[in-house]
Amino acid sequence: MNDLYYRPSGQAPMAGIAIGVLGGGLAGAVLAFVYSYAILYIPIVGYVTFILSLGFGGLTGFATGLALRRGKVRSTWAAWATGGLVAAITFYCSWVVWVYALFHRADVQVPLGQLFMHPSSLWTLIVEVNKVGAWNVKGSTPTGAVLWTFWGIEALLILVPAVVCAALPIADPFCEACERWCDERKAVRMSGQTAREELVQRIEAKRF
Repeated sequence: MNDLYYRPSGQAPMAGIAIGVLGGGLAGAVLAFVYSYAILYIPIVGYVTFILSLGFGGLTGFATGLALRRGKVRSTWAAWATGGLVAAITFYCSWVVWVYALFHRADVQVPLGQLFMHPSSLWTLIVEVNKVGAWNVKGSTPTGAVLWTFWGIEALLILVPAVVCAALPIADPFCEACERWCDERKAVRMSGQTAREELVQRIEAKRF
């Protein structure tokens, strides 16, 4: 009886995953620039920051999912894994851009390419920023463990939606015979009013 219902094949071609990483990575890199400058220059800290983080993660994941769909990836697990990988890369990019913009605003020239290519240098600067704080909340400047906690929450708000949203675009049925995603068509067949349970039983018995 279970064969009567559609189940994803779980196919995840490597070429499709590569398309997902490339497409999602490019979109995520652009979003990382927008996000980093937004949280640095928008003078409101709180709910707006949370919304920006959720939006950054969600859009990055959805863009990755669209690229995976183009690559005909039908595995939810592969979509989650790819979304997580792309999210980690773009999250790193957002840190690079944010640190660069932060120091540039203070008239301290730090080469963007050097930050990106040298994670150890980026980490050193992040630790130094953590010691003095990056922004004020109601007259106080979070530093140390408090600031690490805020940054940890921010990371979760970005990474979790990115992973979840990466699987959304590939949720539609995929026809393995013609190798294409199925389009939704409403009102294909109209029927009279009947009990749902009876209708399901008749369709399963192929008494159309």
